[in-house]
Amino acid sequence: MLGPLYHLTDAEFRRPAWAQARRVLAAGGVVVAAAVSRYYVAWEMLAKGKFGLPGSREAVSTHIATGRHRHPERDFGKVFTTVYFHDPDELAAEAADAGLQVCALLVL
Repeated sequence: MLGPLYHLTDAEFRRPAWAQARRVLAAGGVVVAAAVSRYYVAWEMLAKGKFGLPGSREAVSTHIATGRHRHPERDFGKVFTTVYFHDPDELAAEAADAGLQVCALLVL
């Protein structure tokens, strides 16, 4: 699952994706899933010196509080697309709720 989790902005849509991964998993198989950390945008803005841009602090506060980023203008060249940012514990809980055993959680 190297893409769908951060494009599925509501848990009600991520649950079926997890369930499908569990359904097609062979016995003893491994599901590898990628998500974007809820704290990634803050780190990137600080690293690139963009934390002072208008609206940036409010956007980061929203990302950390809710995990949601709604792209207002659909101008993908300037702003990140609409996405859901996971908290690491939340990501592990979603996998476990789907009946998957979390063997490792790597946060970058």
